[in-house]
Amino acid sequence: PAVVRAAQRDALARHELWDRLSGVARPLLGTRVLQRHQRPLRLAADSLYYLLTSALGSPTLGEEYCDILQVDPSTVPPSPARRVALIACSVLSPYAFEALLLACAPVPSGPLASLRHRLFPTWLITLVSQRASGVRWVVKDLLASFHLAVFYLFGKYHSIAKRITGIRYIATSQPAEGEPETSGYEALGLMLLARLGIQLYSVMHKTDDESDSTSPPKESVDLDTPADELYDQNSVE
Repeated sequence: PAVVRAAQRDALARHELWDRLSGVARPLLGTRVLQRHQRPLRLAADSLYYLLTSALGSPTLGEEYCDILQVDPSTVPPSPARRVALIACSVLSPYAFEALLLACAPVPSGPLASLRHRLFPTWLITLVSQRASGVRWVVKDLLASFHLAVFYLFGKYHSIAKRITGIRYIATSQPAEGEPETSGYEALGLMLLARLGIQLYSVMHKTDDESDSTSPPKESVDLDTPADELYDQNSVE
């Protein structure tokens, strides 16, 4: 529960930082420019929050509030390189993923298309442009939900970025008297896995139905038709 509360506290702190930065930038840039460039500015706000906390080796506001500390697989504070990798995976990877989908979207021929083919291989552009919605669903819905379910069951890595970098949390204070030892999220994790199983079954069943509908119909042969009549029909054809 402490890890979940810390994540919620950090999300609230990042939102407050974004509100203050947008309040400062609005008179300088204008509302229209701020609205147009909201995603990169929010990326800058999130990066600034983690650069002032995790990158310097200090706990975030949520971690300090919940008395938890980041450690690496050796149960020691993570190195600066590991902390920077965590920030990059946490903040930059979602924006990089959306930028990849946008860059591989179908565009008319021209300078933008030639630049795109220089940056990305042809097979990747074809795959992402044809399956953009499916790729987004697998990464942002299926994979994220599965990881969250695993976290609720085992309580080790709250985010995919922390699992990749091997950073987890340990408590710096003793639990309060009467506090349950288990997190109580195991049932929620099982419910998430059940929901994912239902979604996968529905997608696979829908795919089978679409493949059956697109397949050419087979010619039916009347078993009561004599063999000589069938031979005469084939001869005419």
